[in-house]
Amino acid sequence: MALRTQRQDINSATVAYTIAEWDDETGNGELVEYDRDGRQRRRCVLAYLPDNGTAAPGDVIGEAAWYDASGVELERKPILEP
Repeated sequence: MALRTQRQDINSATVAYTIAEWDDETGNGELVEYDRDGRQRRRCVLAYLPDNGTAAPGDVIGEAAWYDASGVELERKPILEP
């Protein structure tokens, strides 16, 4: 398992930067958003289904679950094959 981490400066009205961490092999990971004071705003857990090589455009290939800073689930969305 090879984990990667990346910071991206956003500088929007509500998000100053994000930290993403993911597994190169599975694609599973987490994206955490922070405000200008360094406080966590929300996080997204990305979970991909095993790739069997048969996904067509528009097929569900995983799920993104968003949580607020206290861990309360905000929403879940399917991840679609582009």
